[in-house]
Amino acid sequence: MKYSFIVAEGSHDIEVLAQILKSYSLKRITKLNKLDPYWDILVPRKFPIDDDLIQRVPVPTFFQNNELSVALHYAIGDSKLVKVVSQNLSILPVTSTISGIGIILDADTKELPTTRFSELKEKLIEPKLNLIQLQSSLPLFPGVVTEGSLRCGIFVIPDNSSQGTLENILMECAEINYPDLLKQSRNYIDNINTSLLTEKDLEEFQKSAGKNKAIISGITSILKPTKTLVTSLQDNRWIDEETLKLDRLIAIRNFVGEIIGAL
Repeated sequence: MKYSFIVAEGSHDIEVLAQILKSYSLKRITKLNKLDPYWDILVPRKFPIDDDLIQRVPVPTFFQNNELSVALHYAIGDSKLVKVVSQNLSILPVTSTISGIGIILDADTKELPTTRFSELKEKLIEPKLNLIQLQSSLPLFPGVVTEGSLRCGIFVIPDNSSQGTLENILMECAEINYPDLLKQSRNYIDNINTSLLTEKDLEEFQKSAGKNKAIISGITSILKPTKTLVTSLQDNRWIDEETLKLDRLIAIRNFVGEIIGAL
């Protein structure tokens, strides 16, 4: 069995990755008794976490088939991404070694993808982490997966060269499968009278990716009224055979395939 660990910057990123893993014939594991024992240590047995009753239990999402087993975890921000990687790698069994580690993060609009890549890599190579095998396997460029006993890569969404977020990719997907909903949602968001809203009301909307997130949420509100984008990504046609032909999704799918050893 080949074991791979992939960390991304949010639950939406994780669900897109989940759909990509399904395209490699991996199935989501929802029962503990079906989970490969290698990952048992990553399943929390205690609640609440850190005495916080509202904190989500930090259990990864698992996928596997007869040859591949993958854990997907999310953490927001470079420091938390590094923390999740280092903590999980430090407790995983040494009897079976992990063969692939992938980190996926957004470029956003404030920094170039190469800057985010370099900043994250700099944090990962700190001596105090003692991640010798990982540190020696880190790639030189974003989107590249190193070869060897440990395949390692860092992908900066949307395409390792452009500024943006996952929402840029989802809007490309909507152009293919939900063009009218995309048009109507854009029209609605573009014509909102923001002067009638307070600064606090607009706090999230005015962030760099706020408008795009609102447009995607508008589409989701029709596809899955009262439910989340995560649910819509699971059930609707955001990631399917047609959208997986998009250049940016091809790049992410190939990256994931190399990390998990499917390519």
